Amino acid sequence: MIGRLIGYLFVILAVIALIRDGLNFYDTGQFALMSGDQIWFGLNPDGFEAAQIWGAKTLSYLWDPVITTILALPAFVVAAVIGILMVLGSRKRPQRRRRIA
Repeated sequence: MIGRLIGYLFVILAVIALIRDGLNFYDTGQFALMSGDQIWFGLNPDGFEAAQIWGAKTLSYLWDPVITTILALPAFVVAAVIGILMVLGSRKRPQRRRRIA
């Protein structure tokens, strides 16, 4: 239940990010999708820089090729993928029938 709730929250965040990108296109006429690192830097620049320093020192093998690529993707794509995976991964499984011999 908690996993599905968190998954639905991520899907809602994806929709909000997509609407924000659409409104930006409507206002400026330029198609520019906001990435995860832009959102993180806009919300907390000090935290973003601290995470970059920590990631470069601690997870250097994982930070530069993987995490930076994920953060550079459009925010709505990342949030939608995480949300859908969480919703599907935490769905109720159908109960299997027991065979009586």
